[in-house]
Amino acid sequence: MIIIFALLTFYRFLSGVPGVEINQNVCNFAEQRLVEVQSDWSHNKFLKRENDIRQPGSWYENLGKNSNKPVIIFNLWKKSPKHNKVLLSDMKYICIKESNGYWVLEGWKPL
Repeated sequence: MIIIFALLTFYRFLSGVPGVEINQNVCNFAEQRLVEVQSDWSHNKFLKRENDIRQPGSWYENLGKNSNKPVIIFNLWKKSPKHNKVLLSDMKYICIKESNGYWVLEGWKPL
């Protein structure tokens, strides 16, 4: 995940957007989502759970699949207006996880 995090950090820097930090609470949630999306490829469980998350603030999610190459996934997210909006959002904390070609990016901006 170091490669995709480095790509994101550099991209945000070039775009004039503040950097993000990896956060263990966000990583715990990303791990959960990574398991979920492998059997339910959608944002449904993210959206349903969003109000139940204990840390108040704004939450963001990008999903990707069918590649174990971080550069490919990152470029696909950049080319998609909705995914790119997440990449350049006001999130402060982030975690990106991958398993079996499935990718989850979870971001959080505390209140």
